[in-house]
Amino acid sequence: MSNVNGKYQHVAVGVSGGADSLALCLLAHSWGKENGVKITALTVDHGLRKESAREAAQVKSWLTKRGISHVTLLLDQPSPRHGIQAFARKWRFQLLGDWCRINLVDVVMLAHTIEDQMETICMRILAHSGPEGLSGMRRNTVVGGLRIHRPLLKISKSRLKP
Repeated sequence: MSNVNGKYQHVAVGVSGGADSLALCLLAHSWGKENGVKITALTVDHGLRKESAREAAQVKSWLTKRGISHVTLLLDQPSPRHGIQAFARKWRFQLLGDWCRINLVDVVMLAHTIEDQMETICMRILAHSGPEGLSGMRRNTVVGGLRIHRPLLKISKSRLKP
């Protein structure tokens, strides 16, 4: 990776358009400017809803006006009739990982908050995933070779809204 002397050179931020991911993107952009780190916002358009292309374009417009580099990653796969969430998650990580490898990104930040963490743990309890699943999401992890950092895991979504 392009990590020199323990410092990041290029960080991506996953931006869905929700308040939490937009807040993380703005925070990362500010941090990147202060620390000489290139920040790129990435939005995945799964094409699962009619509005998804318009929403991705809106995110790009908001971020471009703030001087933040933005790329929309398009999924070109037929959607399944069942297991849409798992399908979307798999391809989201695939698209993010491919783009990050090609563009020498050190890590991708995701805006999962404490509410997302609680939801994940509850879903894993209901799925009888055992002790491993009860640990919830990790702040730093690797998924399919993609380094992921979740800096907001201990923060409530309500703290991210003005």
